[in-house]
Amino acid sequence: MSESKPLDGFATSPEWNVYEGGIAVWPVGAFEQHGRHLPLMTDNLLATYFGRRLAADLDAVLLPTLPFGTSLEQAGFRGSITLTPELLMAMVRQMADELEAQNFTRLVILSGHGGNFSLYPAARAINRADRTIKILVVGVGDVLGRGTAEGGVDLHAGQRETSIMLAVHPELVGDDRVPAEPDLSHGFKQSDLNTHGFGYMAPEGAWGHPERATVEQGQEFVENLAAALREFAQASLARLAEDPRYAGPGRVSLRPMRPDDLELGMRLKATAGWNQLAADWRLLLSRGGSGSFVAMHNGVAVGTVTTVDYGPFCWIGMVLVDPAARRRGVGTALLHGALDAAPSLARLDATPAGKELYDTLGFRDEYRLARWECAAVPPLDAPSGTTVRQATTIDLEAITALDEPAFGADRGFLLAHLLHESPQFAWIAVDATDAITGYCLGRPGSNFAQVGPVVAASTDDAIALITSALACVEGQPAIIDVPDSQSDLRDWLTDCTFRVQRPFIRMVRGEPHDSGDPSLVYAIAGPELG
Repeated sequence: MSESKPLDGFATSPEWNVYEGGIAVWPVGAFEQHGRHLPLMTDNLLATYFGRRLAADLDAVLLPTLPFGTSLEQAGFRGSITLTPELLMAMVRQMADELEAQNFTRLVILSGHGGNFSLYPAARAINRADRTIKILVVGVGDVLGRGTAEGGVDLHAGQRETSIMLAVHPELVGDDRVPAEPDLSHGFKQSDLNTHGFGYMAPEGAWGHPERATVEQGQEFVENLAAALREFAQASLARLAEDPRYAGPGRVSLRPMRPDDLELGMRLKATAGWNQLAADWRLLLSRGGSGSFVAMHNGVAVGTVTTVDYGPFCWIGMVLVDPAARRRGVGTALLHGALDAAPSLARLDATPAGKELYDTLGFRDEYRLARWECAAVPPLDAPSGTTVRQATTIDLEAITALDEPAFGADRGFLLAHLLHESPQFAWIAVDATDAITGYCLGRPGSNFAQVGPVVAASTDDAIALITSALACVEGQPAIIDVPDSQSDLRDWLTDCTFRVQRPFIRMVRGEPHDSGDPSLVYAIAGPELG
């Protein structure tokens, strides 16, 4: 489309058929008296002129101008023809239906007449329904105030409107331009048009000083008005692109998470494509502290956040929001609730997108990780030099003792849960004295088997443990979340056909605390558990 010539009614249907912008501009004018010096078509001419410029600015198609508007106040002036407000509203609804059926998503109605007040509630009702099509109504009078008149009220066929017509259609402006103001001793104001018609208040049909109008003023008014219309429409359309919902985010309330929220958690995690099983949720629900919440919106549960109390700090995870409730501040409300209830220190594993929010909440980076994924685990040979064996509950105390200095807190309940629920992933490395030098745990998932946590004294021990754990899922998909600092393990995973699925950033908020020894951590339990 040309900048100066928008696609309009002079184009063919095939030309409209390839237009992909989705925006239509519809000028709506009025057929009414404009005093002695301006034609009945004045509002139509101005709506058409500015509509064409606005359509070009927005790369929109231009609909034909509706030549009649609501001109109830012009009763008594022959030639003034009005639509009822109800009929104009019906026409807006009809136009919206027609355009929406043709995949237009935005209708910009440019009103050239201030009396077309029924355009606004008609648009409001359609927008409130949150349909695909959104309507923006902008009246020339809404932004005309950016121009100025030389004193007095300039309401109709006065200095500004006459100047604009001199700039746009000078051949249509008559010379009989005399001052025309109501008898101000009556205290008339524009709102009195609801009680009396224009002819009662201003019998000459104008309200202003058309004798002061000039072409130069008109040219300035035209450019100011065109720019104001463009800026207003572009800003409004940008807001609609950011969030098209009429009601905005609405209020979000939090309630404590309950054991019976398992079904909600499973539904939300499935929608997000996450990996947790019901057993994982039961663990989180049973260990959820005072900072585990469900977000409610209009009486419906739309989000979750969990916190796991590890003693010196809590772990925040499972920040899930129903897609239908996104961009309503649900996630932010959940995080604020969790943090308000958290002890002085909180940790989490963030995605790069989530990190932007966590930065604003006072979190700082600790180190980076990545989720490594394998679509089908290949046969793996156990490396020599490390002795591994299946772990049992007898080993739990030693595993916990090895884990605590690495993780920075006692999480024996988590280790016990993983060992009990998924013993096939539980392995330990031992030295010549049968002392434990490393351990590996894991769990099945809805999409992948997940290996981790893994804590070991060396990379060789870690690889031996992971090889043993992966043997039970040979040929199946698996994931493992590995700190970036473990470069030798990352190289081994690459050789085993693992690839990075997504990065994470371990973050902390609050007073400094022993964060354990990351050099001993080869895989975490998962972003929701640490």
